Formats: sequence, structure tokens, C-alpha cells
Amino acid sequence: MSELLTRLRATRPTDQATTHLLLLRAFIAFGWLRAFVDKIGNPDWWDGTAVTHFLRGGAATTPIHGFAAIADRFLVPAAAQVGWAVIILELAIGLAVLTGFRFDIALAAGIGLAAVFIMAGQINPATFYIIIQVALIGSPAGDAYSIDPVGRTPVHRWGLPLGIGAVAMAIWGTAAAGPLSPSSVGDPAAVLAFLSLFALAAIWFAWQAATATAVTLPRERVRTRTAH
Repeated sequence: MSELLTRLRATRPTDQATTHLLLLRAFIAFGWLRAFVDKIGNPDWWDGTAVTHFLRGGAATTPIHGFAAIADRFLVPAAAQVGWAVIILELAIGLAVLTGFRFDIALAAGIGLAAVFIMAGQINPATFYIIIQVALIGSPAGDAYSIDPVGRTPVHRWGLPLGIGAVAMAIWGTAAAGPLSPSSVGDPAAVLAFLSLFALAAIWFAWQAATATAVTLPRERVRTRTAH
């Protein structure tokens, strides 16, 4: 316990920007934990009834083109298992984001799960979850008050798979989206395409920042040795 408290004190944020990002981190963490509590208390999620209803657009939603066929083929037959997988994943994401444990990987998983919700036609609140998680991934918020003894996951380990998924979702969403118009803001396919491009931009910036840091550190070491 004392070691944990020491680590938390050592990772206390020292700048105002990170402190503000911590508020977003807490918000998204409790959002996933709230979703977990909501589902674990609903027996329809245990037996797959709610999953089947959700995947088939039963909540007054329209899945993007092609998703309904995929859901009927692979997800609906295992609805009970999918329901429990969602429940466990929401709990794991919420706790990981809250504690900073495997922070970036947890956010990548949260982005992927929210993307599935959008593919099923449920754009709210999944859209806002993705935007917040994309803003947090790779940010200093994951270093603050973190219990992770290993430290941050290298950007290529989460950025590459997330980037590949974002490219695929951008292509799929663009192909499935209707004509561009004011009503596109409610089109799950158009929303998915936009958010995928947004995620790609965030991955690119995180990758560039990590590359710059990797180049700067050896230079600083050389300067230190030269000074001595």
C-alpha cells in the first residue's frame, strides 16, 4: 500500500493542462463504469436478449450498411456471450482508465467498443465517448496518478492496430454514408467515417510526439556526458 501511495504521489501532475485532462479522464472512466453497472443490473444483458435487440436496431436505430448481416451471422448466435463480454470489457476499461493502468490500451479498447455501438446505429453517447478518448490517448493524462508499474505503452503497440482499424472504418463509413447534407449528422456511417479520420489524426500526432521524444533523449544524454 505504501508503495502504491508513493507511486501516486510521484505521478502527481505539475501543469494545469494535465490537471484539466484528468477531469476528462475521470469523466470517461465513470462513464464506462456507469454503463457496466447499468448492464450488470439488467438480466436481459445476461441472457443475450438486450444484445439481440440492440444489434438488430431495436432501439429506434438504423445499423450502417452491411453491419446487420455481420451481426446476424456472428454476434446474434452468441448473444449471451457477447453480452457478458461487453459487461466485462466496460468494467475493465473503466477501471483501467480511472487508475491509469495500461491507459492507452484501455482507451483504444474503449474507442473500438464505442465504434461497434455506432455501427449498430447508436451514435449517442458513443460519439462523445470516442471524441474524449481520442483526445486522451497518448496524452500526459495517462501518466498522472497512475498505478501502472511498467509505465506508458509504446505508441506503436496501440497506435498501429488502432490506426488500421480507423482506416478500415473510414473506408466502410464513407462507402455506406448517404449523400452529404445537414441530416448527415445523424447518419451513423457518416459519423463513423468522420470519427475514424479524427482518430487517425490523433494517432499521427501521438506518433510524432513519441518520435520527437525518442530523438531528444539521446541528444540530451550526449550533452550531459560532454558537459562532464
